[in-house]
Amino acid sequence: NRSSDLPIIVRIVADGGVDSNRIDTDSKFSRTDTITIEFAENTNMPPGIGIGNEFFTEDVDGFIDFGEPFINQQQAANRYTGMWLDRQRLRITISDEGYPQPEVRVGTWRLAIKPVGPCGGFDSA
Repeated sequence: NRSSDLPIIVRIVADGGVDSNRIDTDSKFSRTDTITIEFAENTNMPPGIGIGNEFFTEDVDGFIDFGEPFINQQQAANRYTGMWLDRQRLRITISDEGYPQPEVRVGTWRLAIKPVGPCGGFDSA
């Protein structure tokens, strides 16, 4: 990849969090639900954030475009966190879904990589 190319997403997997009986009890975004994004090849990671380090909503929003917000921004400040599992997979975990819980219909939700500078949309401070 040249530095001006955006990473190619090859797979997105949404996985429901489970209750104490290991059952996902709803069809809405809830705490501990995850979204794993897999890229076609190793990608650059933002400065200061390595594999296995958690980062916050505003950092995720710096380089991921969710189209329509899937969690009400007015109701939850740190709605989700991100963590690089390796250089090709990013996991987003819902930490505060707000109320009412958003429900997303299959086939209506999208995700894209924002075109950003060499630092990946993160503040270098």
